[in-house]
Amino acid sequence: MSTAALDRAPRVDAHPAQSYRLITPNCPTSPKVVRDLLASLLLVTGHPDLVDAAQVCASDVVTNVVQHTKVPDMYIDVTIRDDRVIVGVRDDDPSGHPEVRQASIKDETGRGLQLVDHLSYAWGVTWMGADGNQTGKRVWFELREAVLRV
Repeated sequence: MSTAALDRAPRVDAHPAQSYRLITPNCPTSPKVVRDLLASLLLVTGHPDLVDAAQVCASDVVTNVVQHTKVPDMYIDVTIRDDRVIVGVRDDDPSGHPEVRQASIKDETGRGLQLVDHLSYAWGVTWMGADGNQTGKRVWFELREAVLRV
């Protein structure tokens, strides 16, 4: 007797999305605060397999705000669903255009968004403001649980 893999219908969340917000000062301790918060949220909501990737991605995005802006605060949004997590980091600095760059072997920095691109299911930048008047940006990434086939 043989068994065949069956494609399942798209997974529907059994529970409503859970959303969390954090406002943190733009300071050198913020990446660690956000890493620790994500680890706690993901562990208590049953997503232990996403902790490492979430911490790396969030650390890189938050560190970019610390290193490249002078805003007083940043805003972290975390949406947790049954099979995915979406993290957004917003700052009120309209300058700078986050993008993946190719760092050379000698560069000590510049690989953060390469890691985000590699570890996440998807990521992007949403510009804040209206009528062409940018007031800030939100860098977001999505992580997904592995899809198992039976």
